[in-house]
Amino acid sequence: MSGGVSIYVGTTQMGKTTKALADLRADVDRDGRPSLILDLGPAKNFIGMPHERSVRDVLVKLYGEGTHAVYTPKGGEDFDRLMNGIAGNDEVNGPGGVHVLMDEVRWVASAHKISYALTRALRHWAHGFKGPVTYRCTSQRPGDLHRDFYACLTGKVYAFKTPPGPDQDRLVDEYRFDAEQLGSLTVGRCLEWP
Repeated sequence: MSGGVSIYVGTTQMGKTTKALADLRADVDRDGRPSLILDLGPAKNFIGMPHERSVRDVLVKLYGEGTHAVYTPKGGEDFDRLMNGIAGNDEVNGPGGVHVLMDEVRWVASAHKISYALTRALRHWAHGFKGPVTYRCTSQRPGDLHRDFYACLTGKVYAFKTPPGPDQDRLVDEYRFDAEQLGSLTVGRCLEWP
């Protein structure tokens, strides 16, 4: 995928982040653009990776040095500054041209609240003057993500094991996944749409 928004969903410890990270690495291998891992949890998958200390440090890594970065935002305003640094703001498009993995995106895009900066970043993935942005996002709760997030999906939906309930209902109703298959997937296995 060269630009766009994909989501990896399902219950905990089923391999969502592992697959998203492998796909992110494949993106980088394919085109050489730098990547950013947004460790929103933070998660054990990224414990051994050095994390940048500030939004400025992240942007210097990505755009000054052309290298990869890992970051855990310090709050909503910090996250918004980072999104604006990548995607720009209402006055000017940002540089773009990177691959982003957002682990547990529901922390910043819950059903009840999504920041304007994130909505704008997701909607403007193709408009960076250094190229498009690829967003690979994980979430345990597909039923708990904001509708603006789903409106921006341009890539694939990767569905890992999801038991019966509102999360499975969303995947079955909106993406036509088979409920029985969703409930019986094993670690590392997923269904894809489209």
